[in-house]
Amino acid sequence: MSAPNSTTYNNAITAASIIGNALGIAPSTIYGQFVAENGAGLTGTGAQNNNFANLSPGGQIASYSSPQAFANAYISTIANNFPNAINSGSNVNNFVAALENGTNGVQYQTGSWGTYANNIANGAAGYSNQNGQSTSNGQNSQTTNAAPTVWGKITGTNGQTFTEYLKSQAKNGGFIIVGLILLVFALMTTYNKVSQE
Repeated sequence: MSAPNSTTYNNAITAASIIGNALGIAPSTIYGQFVAENGAGLTGTGAQNNNFANLSPGGQIASYSSPQAFANAYISTIANNFPNAINSGSNVNNFVAALENGTNGVQYQTGSWGTYANNIANGAAGYSNQNGQSTSNGQNSQTTNAAPTVWGKITGTNGQTFTEYLKSQAKNGGFIIVGLILLVFALMTTYNKVSQE
């Protein structure tokens, strides 16, 4: 099993953290998906172009200028096509089930779902959190490195959480609204992190 080079690994960790925090999915689970898509060394074509999940709009693997640009595209993809993955925490089975059963019959990948889940769980073990501590993430883990999320804490006047609102908009075809909201949130998160440094 080869280890990724430090730049690729750091970019993948950055992207996994942004995505995990925005979507309520453990960054270790997101990183595990990157490994499932690109191999343990993150040597796949996508990973070399900041596309750790091999997003392929138009049928061709996209290239992104930064981990943030990739994270924005990934967040939009999940919100628009796989809203049930939002807030799946560190439960790999729930995350994979959502990727298998996207909106309008969309599936994230076409291989064996059991193998994909195992590869994600195994890849998650290679994730190190911001304190440099390696985390382990078994398939049935419910609490390991669960991503903190603001999404579920924001409520509207009708009591609907922000996450519930996003899911309802995605299910009702409000993809542009969801995409814009996610972009604004990602920009606000980035601005807050930069201003705190």
